[in-house]
Amino acid sequence: MKKRIQSIFPYFVSFIFPLLILIALFAALQITPFGDNTLIISDANAQYINYISYFRTILSGEHSFLYSFSKNLGGNMIGLDSFYLMNPFFLLFAGAEYEMLPTIFGFVSILNASMGGLTMYTLLSDIHDHRKSDLIFSTSYALIGYNSVNCFHLMLLTGPWMLPLVALGIRKIYQKKSPLLYTVSIAAALIMNFYTGYMICMASVFIFLILYWVRGEKLNESGSSLLKTYTVASLLGGGLSSFIWLPAILSLLSGRVQRVQVSDFSFKENFPFIEIFSKLFTGAENTDELVSGHPAIFVGIFVLALVILYFLNQSVDKRRKTGAAAVLIIYLMSFYITTFTSIFHGFNQTFWFPFRYSFVFSFFLICIASEEFSFQKDTSYS
Repeated sequence: MKKRIQSIFPYFVSFIFPLLILIALFAALQITPFGDNTLIISDANAQYINYISYFRTILSGEHSFLYSFSKNLGGNMIGLDSFYLMNPFFLLFAGAEYEMLPTIFGFVSILNASMGGLTMYTLLSDIHDHRKSDLIFSTSYALIGYNSVNCFHLMLLTGPWMLPLVALGIRKIYQKKSPLLYTVSIAAALIMNFYTGYMICMASVFIFLILYWVRGEKLNESGSSLLKTYTVASLLGGGLSSFIWLPAILSLLSGRVQRVQVSDFSFKENFPFIEIFSKLFTGAENTDELVSGHPAIFVGIFVLALVILYFLNQSVDKRRKTGAAAVLIIYLMSFYITTFTSIFHGFNQTFWFPFRYSFVFSFFLICIASEEFSFQKDTSYS
């Protein structure tokens, strides 16, 4: 019994530590219930809190999940549901008094960030055989700049904590274990928010290809089997979640979504390339930066230093370095080139709150840093 508690305890810490940090931060900033400030700002004040209030009436049976007479003269609700209302923590709003909504809103934001700590530790502990030092990196992931900047965009906060589970599922495929975790994770990511779910699907392709490259797989019987399992599991996950994302996409395509056409392709820059790296050294944001600025990729100086050491470390396998460098460059170019940015946003043009997939870049940085830390730790004991 004692051993079981000891094995579970780090997982508990990975969740509770960022939660306590964020609660302390709320208290310092006097955010409700510790003061009169709230996270219901910007679009949260203009849109999200209204949708959440409507969601409460759906749960109470007053309105339908599929169709709303509150939408102009009536209309399809699936598009709005699948983007705004599928965060599982929204169940905390059910039955709550209206005056409690600001407090619950902030707590849901904290819970989503803390879930990132738990799922990231689950992934890293599988990679590094349950090293407690991985709590450093799981906490860093829970507190990434993306979560801070989007603390009031509750519907965008499920992506960061689902991505480590998807990556873990891909590892299981390579270990010739059941692809069930990967299939369920992809389906859940798309159900919770089909928008960030799409971004996670893109990331899963890169993760699979990196592992394929690092392991030196070839298109022989073994390599083909891995590719087949991954493809089938991906299609199955997409199929299981199609009841939510397919109607949503069809609904949005007839609306105001501005899609990228082949004729729109260009190498126009979003901003000078060097400015991207400034966001690695500061997590500070102002209103202009938040609405139309640079990607939120701040992960902390400690993580950044380890990433630099990783690429300078001559003992690291060249295939690993090449794979890590390739994925970082791909995402850096997606921040830099306008058309690439649109592709990573589901072939849509974004006007406000750009780079909503930047949590993926932070994920890769922290994974690389944890690898270098693991290498340094092993070397120090050898």
